[in-house]
Amino acid sequence: MIRRKLILAAATFAAVFVIVEVAATVALGSKFRRGVIPRLTWSDAGQREPERGWAMRPGLRAEIIGPHPPYDVALDSRGYRQPERSSERANGAARVLALGDSLLFGWGVQADERCMDLVGAALERQLGRPVEVWNLATPGYSTDQELWTYEMHGRALRPDVVVLCVAMNDVPIAETATFRTLGKPRLVQEGERWVRREAPPDVVVPRQLPLLVRASRWSALAAWLRLRREPPPDAPFEFPARVPWNERGARAIADATAAQAAKFLDPSAPVHEALRRLAEELRADGVPLVLMSMPFNHDPYLMDPRFDGPPEGRLEGALSRTIRALAAQIGAECVTVDEALGREAAAGVLLHVGDGHPNPRANELMAEALEPVLARLLKRS
Repeated sequence: MIRRKLILAAATFAAVFVIVEVAATVALGSKFRRGVIPRLTWSDAGQREPERGWAMRPGLRAEIIGPHPPYDVALDSRGYRQPERSSERANGAARVLALGDSLLFGWGVQADERCMDLVGAALERQLGRPVEVWNLATPGYSTDQELWTYEMHGRALRPDVVVLCVAMNDVPIAETATFRTLGKPRLVQEGERWVRREAPPDVVVPRQLPLLVRASRWSALAAWLRLRREPPPDAPFEFPARVPWNERGARAIADATAAQAAKFLDPSAPVHEALRRLAEELRADGVPLVLMSMPFNHDPYLMDPRFDGPPEGRLEGALSRTIRALAAQIGAECVTVDEALGREAAAGVLLHVGDGHPNPRANELMAEALEPVLARLLKRS
């Protein structure tokens, strides 16, 4: 008798759950896609990791929200935004490895709109053979974390060429032990030696996603409860209709930008040491390095037509000039897109997703600049 009552209670509960689940699925409509966590922020998409400070959550499927249009991420078992695949190379395939931060990760754009995906397709057409692009870019990373990414996962892939995306915020992130409350290891100079200083252990403890968030990937009811409880996503930042050029203010900003960019050439700067080490390791491995400079949080007139540019014209910025000099110093190739971005922005084309990250059109320009350099290097391999 008791067993029968238990079976009946379980069956009733299951039936009620199915009815409620169906109702929630209908109520949410396209807002719920089974297998995808809805409305996840970048900070929740990442997790703490002692080796590099943080990494993306392996196997995550989520809709990422923020001050940009929502976009989907699908991460492999190592936490990279790319398909799950074997590290065994297909016969005759060329292999490109991409290291970088949110700019190459594809912040604010869908996976097939990203620079490296577009480059891979263009290279296959030109070379007439398969091209594998392994994109190990992770939001927030600086050059030290990209160096450790190559050592942890990149070298074993035996790439034919490595692309490293460089941005101005690489400088302060390489110098800090914390970034947005996340601890990170860093390179510090002790006398004449550079050593790796670990992050404090209390800020590298892995954090699980809350149960309701994890459940919202598979249950419409859980997703419905989350969407009712959580605030709506941030709206993209709204710039004024026009930002006129201010000679005095702009010159001060330009001087500060140039001083920060110069650290890429400064042997006493952590960002320079990380790049030097990476170039040295790649040279030992026989792998060519391509540095690509991208404006981010500086020179906004290169990305946004609402900003007036310098009166002398839209020239290559301080970061790109510095990276060009650094590439010559360490024996790397250099790709810059400042002039291409500046021309389009001057013609009225918006090139970012609302928070400075490149939008699909800017990713196309990045790919167009990279493709001929990579094609030339891969023809030699």
